[in-house]
Amino acid sequence: MSKLSDSVKEMQEEEKKKNLEEHFTTDENKAAFKKALYEKISNVEFDVLQSPDAFYIEVYPFMNFDKTLVVKIKKARTTSFEIGLFPNGKQAAYLVGKYPIVTDAIGTDEDGYVDISELTYYCEKTAKDFPVAKEKSTLNKEIDEGFKNPKVKSTDGNGRVSLGGETLEEDVAFNEWMHKRFK
Repeated sequence: MSKLSDSVKEMQEEEKKKNLEEHFTTDENKAAFKKALYEKISNVEFDVLQSPDAFYIEVYPFMNFDKTLVVKIKKARTTSFEIGLFPNGKQAAYLVGKYPIVTDAIGTDEDGYVDISELTYYCEKTAKDFPVAKEKSTLNKEIDEGFKNPKVKSTDGNGRVSLGGETLEEDVAFNEWMHKRFK
């Protein structure tokens, strides 16, 4: 084989290691994954976010993944866990993201299993709501562009209604007054 083929093969093997579903193809990988996740959860090495219908447990760092591992537990007290990988800092993706793994238990026979009732109780008490991005105020834009009303005939070519002055200079002065008044 050429060096290129060897390099590509190594890269593909590394990508497989970072693929979440690959850890569930063999029983050995599945057991190691569940054991590592059990240890993180039992040692409370995670953060919890909540939406109206589910809890999202963020585990980072986890094994050799460079993304955040998220365990989704529905508040309807289901007995299954949904697990997915998401880019770091992309919490909004948790809500609409795909969770490729659904498992009934986290843990192994040797170590034990995560008690879902204890975990949901902990999540209820410690969960933070999803951070809501503040909507950018459109006031400055509205002041600068003026109120646009296409039904009014007294608009300029861009559909902008006069701010109240007869001339452009009066509109500019009014615009400056509005910025000072509403800041």
